[in-house]
Amino acid sequence: MNVNCELIVRARRQFVAPAGRSRRVKSALALASGLVVIVLCAGPARAEWQTFGPGDGLASDVVYAIIEDGSENLWFGTWGGGVSRYDGVSWTTYTADDGLAHNDVLAIVEDSSGDLWFGTRKGGVSRYDGASWTTYTTADGLANNEVRAIIEDGSENLWFGTYGGGVSRYDGASWTTYTTADG
Repeated sequence: MNVNCELIVRARRQFVAPAGRSRRVKSALALASGLVVIVLCAGPARAEWQTFGPGDGLASDVVYAIIEDGSENLWFGTWGGGVSRYDGVSWTTYTADDGLAHNDVLAIVEDSSGDLWFGTRKGGVSRYDGASWTTYTTADGLANNEVRAIIEDGSENLWFGTYGGGVSRYDGASWTTYTTADG
């Protein structure tokens, strides 16, 4: 039996089946760490799972955030291990030693410029442009150094959901914070 299955992890884009190929969700798995894995198959199939862990190159077996970037690399924000990038063949891990704000990564987003933003547990947020790291903290105007959610709006503002500090908006030049006191 010829079966065509693929693992899909999409954080920003919705998967659309190629024309002429019927796809259906064969299996979905939600892990306690928040990781959701989906296997899509064409035709009758029996799903086969591939698991990655520290022995394969993933920085930690506790994963809080996943995104696929514009170059189809998968980025995994881990607890204690920093962030791991998987290009489909090999793994690269970035930690605080490389410029990441903190090794507990809770949120990841790719902005419209292709820069990646990593929300961390204690270090604020780090931006990676593919070559260098820039970190923003409460000293720069971020509401709190624990960043749990990130999104870019239609006007290319970045919004950061923090733990206990409210929400911060970054327009590329300045920070604005909103708390419950703002309504």
